[in-house]
Amino acid sequence: MKPSESVNYIKRCIGLPGDTVEIRFGKVLVNGIETSFPLHGRSTIHQSDNAFRRKAELFPEGAAFSDINYGPVVVPKRGDILKIDPATFSRWHIFIEREGHTVQFSADTILIDGAAASSYRVQQNYYFVLGDNRDNSMDSRYWGFVPGDHLIGEALFIYWSWDPEIPVYSLSEKYSTIRWNRIGTLIR
Repeated sequence: MKPSESVNYIKRCIGLPGDTVEIRFGKVLVNGIETSFPLHGRSTIHQSDNAFRRKAELFPEGAAFSDINYGPVVVPKRGDILKIDPATFSRWHIFIEREGHTVQFSADTILIDGAAASSYRVQQNYYFVLGDNRDNSMDSRYWGFVPGDHLIGEALFIYWSWDPEIPVYSLSEKYSTIRWNRIGTLIR
């Protein structure tokens, strides 16, 4: 996602600043400890025809990750020093731009705000988020880390729930899939 884009999503925060996040064969590990799968989450491992994400590239650019085998990545925290060189440029340039800087790569030199740089000090805390329906979710695996100043609130309850696989144009069928038992339940 480019730095100027702004979209609101509800996602589960699984990685805090400084945490190491990894996904191995669909199992999520934070600091080496496996996390439990969300109570109402859905897993459809090997869903091959997912047009929603099929053309999306995983973060960071050029990493040999997949959505079910991802990382490990360390979630940046304020004050961390990132090594910046031609090999890491593609990994960090959008990240640094999101912090409000211009970044250029010219003649084997990295320029941040016009000055040559070989490192960068992270200015704020970041978070790693995943969707509960992980195999059909755009999240930190695709956008990268979420800056702390982009967090706007915490989900409190489920206000609506129905089967997302049924097309909206089939409204009578869609209506029959409303999950009444989930509507109004608190999110934990």
